[in-house]
Amino acid sequence: MQFERFKLAGWFHGVAAFAGVLCIVGSLHAGTTRDVIVVAAEGEPAAGSGDLVTVLNAPFTNGDGKVGFTGAVDDSGSNDGFVWYDTGVVFLNSSALPEVVLGGESSMGIGNGGEYVYSPVTNGVDSIRTDAGTLVSEGDLAPGILGSTLTFTSRPLMIDDGTAHFVAGITSGLGGETEARVLYRSVGGTITRVLESGDNIGGLFIDFPVGVGFSYDFSRDGSHHIHLLDMATGSAADDDFVFVDGALMIQEGEPTGDGDHWQSFDLVGINDSGTYFFTGDTDGVTGSDEFLAVNGEIVIREGDTVDGVTLSGATVRAASINNRGQIAHLWSTGSGSVLFVGDAAELASSSIVVLQTGDGIDREADGMTDAVLIDFNANAVNGQDLCLSDDLYAFVEVTLEDSQTSMQYEAIVRVDIPGACTAGNTNVTAGDRMDVLDVNGSTGGARRTVRVPTDEAITLGLESAGGTGHFLLYAWVAEPENPTDLVASGRVGCMSNPSPFSSEGPLPTFCLPGAGIPSSACQGLITKGAPDFAPFSLTKGSGLSNPIVLTFQGVLRDVTSDHAKGFSVTNAVTLIVE
Repeated sequence: MQFERFKLAGWFHGVAAFAGVLCIVGSLHAGTTRDVIVVAAEGEPAAGSGDLVTVLNAPFTNGDGKVGFTGAVDDSGSNDGFVWYDTGVVFLNSSALPEVVLGGESSMGIGNGGEYVYSPVTNGVDSIRTDAGTLVSEGDLAPGILGSTLTFTSRPLMIDDGTAHFVAGITSGLGGETEARVLYRSVGGTITRVLESGDNIGGLFIDFPVGVGFSYDFSRDGSHHIHLLDMATGSAADDDFVFVDGALMIQEGEPTGDGDHWQSFDLVGINDSGTYFFTGDTDGVTGSDEFLAVNGEIVIREGDTVDGVTLSGATVRAASINNRGQIAHLWSTGSGSVLFVGDAAELASSSIVVLQTGDGIDREADGMTDAVLIDFNANAVNGQDLCLSDDLYAFVEVTLEDSQTSMQYEAIVRVDIPGACTAGNTNVTAGDRMDVLDVNGSTGGARRTVRVPTDEAITLGLESAGGTGHFLLYAWVAEPENPTDLVASGRVGCMSNPSPFSSEGPLPTFCLPGAGIPSSACQGLITKGAPDFAPFSLTKGSGLSNPIVLTFQGVLRDVTSDHAKGFSVTNAVTLIVE
């Protein structure tokens, strides 16, 4: 969708790209009560099983935004492992008899067709199991490697089409120690080798025996691959590499371009467009050596301030990238842990706090605090403790404390990014987003929602952001539900619903154009009279006589914008008349 299609080029005088716009909710701070969906909780019945949950592991998502994870329920006093897909348990280990299947590694994956892969102990040994049954087990002949057997199987993942991946150890002697590691791929049960200790990459060989690392990722469509590899350089000071799509991209000991050198790597992720991230430490001074890098460049460091939170003594505990180009990143600081979500292109300036320790948790969506977030149950072992879906849900495992009983319990929660893009990007390049749009003097708080009784006066207000306040506002008879980029020879920002020129809905119903806006900008819409420029306020003293939901959002001239002619997207406000 382009502005040029409705001939706003004259108004913008030739717009250029606006980058780094975050399509998520506005900033939240410690003590905020957040609506979350508790997918499963320790001590509560598991959907699809009915038994009480005793163990929960890290969540994973597929391309449809459905969640999967492993865990266990109480089966007459013993733990019975399970696989969860979407809304409930789809497999219990006890159902595999006569095979004896126990437990399940935290790492797993799900496909779009209900497929899954995980790593339990089967008949007393390591195994990889899918929805079709046991795939391989420790002691089996190593697929595709003549004369070798498997010594372990671990770190299974799955992409959207059901293709599974896992890391295995191999030995040339039956029951011997691991001599090499292999990354395997399984398509429909046919297993092939992807990487193996000894492979030549750019003139260097993957080291024995542990050169194929446990930290890796594939894009959802399988077209991109990132992996941490240990290469045989002859020195422990420069043998760690970030491997991306067949090439060694980043090497330990090389300059970061930020005044220090890469020292260690921890977590990785990659999406369908090939945008990738990795985390780790540099050899810089303590207090700023922990980092998160995107496409080979450090974008956030320990010690930085992100959305008002200073990352003092901080480490990255988990991270995840989606196909919208957004990254969820969880940092542990000296004062607690904070989950941010931001646009990978401008992660430092666009990241917003979406959940942090000390926040209240509203499980019933009734505005009441049901629990308090005590901690995130994530670590930096392999980074697979957090998933940001393409549908703008962040799934994470947490510890909650019940507000009534003070009992603590673990839970998998879905943090909806409600009203995606409602934050807008006004003033973002100056450091802090500016809320410029309000209803009855309120921007609607964390939920961007203002409730007004029928027949009560309603005032819509729009502030300026410096300069001449050119503006264009739309109103949708809907809540924010389909975040869509607004593009004019480059990205201006992200709106919570599509413009009238989009092929998707919901489309706006009303248009409020300021001075100089051509009528084509409001084509097909009900045009309402508006002042020529911001700031202004419009009041309907008699209010609205019937219940309705209206979401307001638009574009505004912004002197701090890095758009060529200085425009950005306003925040959104949803008005509920009831």
